[in-house]
Order: sequence, then structure tokens, then C-alpha cells
Amino acid sequence: MNLNLKNWENCCKYQAGSWHGTWTTYSPSLEILKVVNVITSLELNPEETEIHHINYYTYADGTKEEQDYGRYTQDNCRASLFLENTFSWGIQQLEAGSRLVMEIGFRHENQRTRFVTAYDESHTLQRTTVIREQLSVPPSEPAQPTVENLSGVWQGNSVSITPDLQVSEAIPIQWQGFDSLGEQNQVLFFPDGISLSCPLQLEIGETLAIAVGWLLNSTEHQRVIRQYDQHGNFTSMALETLRRVS
Repeated sequence: MNLNLKNWENCCKYQAGSWHGTWTTYSPSLEILKVVNVITSLELNPEETEIHHINYYTYADGTKEEQDYGRYTQDNCRASLFLENTFSWGIQQLEAGSRLVMEIGFRHENQRTRFVTAYDESHTLQRTTVIREQLSVPPSEPAQPTVENLSGVWQGNSVSITPDLQVSEAIPIQWQGFDSLGEQNQVLFFPDGISLSCPLQLEIGETLAIAVGWLLNSTEHQRVIRQYDQHGNFTSMALETLRRVS
């Protein structure tokens, strides 16, 4: 199959629609910095050849703003990786003095969770943004508590995609814990069963893994991991899908 076409088909299947959500921005110490209500309109044309992206913002003081991000096609959408129901985009190479911003997203039924991680020019974690969305209507349920432990035995598989859209075979895995990506990573927990594993300070010359997990329900958990090599090059995005078996 044409890999670029498959990437685009995953985008259209799982991401198109009108997403009503709440964007909550946190400091590295988990202080809430800003909360914004946003409708993200990703309108797919009848031919399924382009998606028109417009955001409608409503700020805490009641002011509103509209921002048109243009139209996506399978050609200009290639920088984003769409793997099954998940996606990710971000800087392709970390260099001295460059900022690192990346987004990881999941869809489950009519809900979508997105997570933006931002590092400044000194490669220090600056802020994170949790985006809770529901298709067509605002989220009806308040954010659930954090989940800092997955009790029981969780099993599943891991599949990865490279920047040139090559998708690996699925590998059987078992859950190893939120802190399984290395001592350099800090693990932060957010409402709705969302977790972040990342270094607070990035170092060029070392391999890097940044992961976002989402507990979909009491028996399903997914985690997406963006990996960079010691030269700062983005190498792969991995999707771990696990179910509780006992």
C-alpha cells in the first residue's frame, strides 16, 4: 500500500470532525497557567482529499478568537504520523538553541485526548497542555482523578512508525511501569488518567524518549513514545496498546 495514502486515511478516519474541548496549560510543577475552551474544526471535504482546520477560542474573560490554519492534504500532512487511532507531530531534529514542541494525540470512540509538550531554547521543559475533547459537543463529564499506578497484569503489543512512514510488525509486550523509560525521565500525572514521561532538561548527545499515556477505561491503556537518537534526530513513534488481563 502507498504509505503516504495510508497515513492520510488514518488522519481522515480518526481525526476529522468538530472537536469541542478544554485546553489546560500547566507549568512543570503542575500549576495551572491557563484554561481555554476551544472548538477545533477539522472539516473533511466530500472527496476526502483535504481537511480545513479552523480553531474557535473562548478565553476565561469571555473574549473570542478565530484562527484559520489552512487546508491539509496527504502531501502537506506527511510531517504528522497517524498510527491507528493515534498521531504525533514535532520537531524532526533537536539542535543547540532550538525549541522543541511536540504533540501526541489519541482517539477513543467519540473522545479525543491531546498533549502538547514544549521546551525552550535552553532545552528546559517550559509547559505542557492537556486537551480533552469530545466530538460535536463539549465534554459532558468532569476530568477524572490522576492514575499513578496500573494495578494487575497488563499485556498487549507495540507497533512503531518511522519518519518515512514505515510501520513495524506488532511485538507482544507487558506493562513495565510509568518509569520504565529511564532514570533521566520524570513522570508527571494529570487528570483523566493521562501521564507524561520526559526529561525536565534535554541533552544533545543522549538518546531521548518522550511518552504520553492515556487510561481509556479500567481495562485499556495506550502510550505513545517519540524517540530521538544521540544526534537529536527523530527516529520513531511507538504505540503501546495494553489490556488488563488479571
